[in-house]
Amino acid sequence: MGNLIKQIRLSGINKKETIDVSSLPTDIYYVQVFDGKIWTGIRLSVRH
Repeated sequence: MGNLIKQIRLSGINKKETIDVSSLPTDIYYVQVFDGKIWTGIRLSVRH
């Protein structure tokens, strides 16, 4: 596993959230989301 780059707390009210990745360098990231019961992971490609 790599390094933790960014950690945010979501409101929990919305089903959708927008995360600003403009400060992240071009790379492929692994995003993990925990809803209180289940962890979900996705690969995110950032290209500028």
